[in-house]
Amino acid sequence: HIRAFYKEEYRKLKEIHCTPSYNSLTLRLNYLFKGPALEWYIRIKMRLEEDFRLYDQLLPRKGAILDLGCGYGYITYMLMLTSDDRTLLGVDYDQEKIIVAQNGYLKSNRTHFVPGDVSEYPITPQDGILLGDVLHYLSPEKQHLLVQSCMQNLNKGGVLLIREGIRELKDRHWKTRLSEFFSTRVVQFNKTQDASKRLWYISAEDIRKQAEENDLMYEMADFGKRSSNVFLVVRKNA
Repeated sequence: HIRAFYKEEYRKLKEIHCTPSYNSLTLRLNYLFKGPALEWYIRIKMRLEEDFRLYDQLLPRKGAILDLGCGYGYITYMLMLTSDDRTLLGVDYDQEKIIVAQNGYLKSNRTHFVPGDVSEYPITPQDGILLGDVLHYLSPEKQHLLVQSCMQNLNKGGVLLIREGIRELKDRHWKTRLSEFFSTRVVQFNKTQDASKRLWYISAEDIRKQAEENDLMYEMADFGKRSSNVFLVVRKNA
């Protein structure tokens, strides 16, 4: 009984204090000795996005989470660190990034990474699905089909979280376009599937209409001022 008591009290304590900021150093060390460019990139990315705090807050704390376009897996690992009740699968087109994600010291039986084209990946029912900065690499037709598949595979109470630069925020959108230009064409840190390196930015209104057609709740969380990147949250009633 004493052991059960301490386990429960520790669980409560961890739920309060095991935040993204608490796990910031732990996550950064996961990418140590993976190359100076990647170490620098992770530091900057975490600083700009407050240690991925919003991803942790907006996605379910329990259940299966699918991270489509997971890249090096840093958000996947943060979601694992902040909740013991999440199991996570990351998928990315870039096999080199998947190899890095698979070989972090944080790798556990709750985190899995596989290479694959997110527009063709067979999505199964999930409690949470993340499309983080990935849709603009796909043509509008593929975007629609992928988002539709994600919406149709949400479990009750599930959340589809889309993080993208949207066309509606015209006064800030140029910053997003400039950032992606350097990322894909200059330093080539991110790979595009299209040979012309063309990018297609989404409309938040299109996502809202698609959510309504699927009887899902929709909201936009705009916490940034630097660019047109926002969080589009699509929920299925419990």
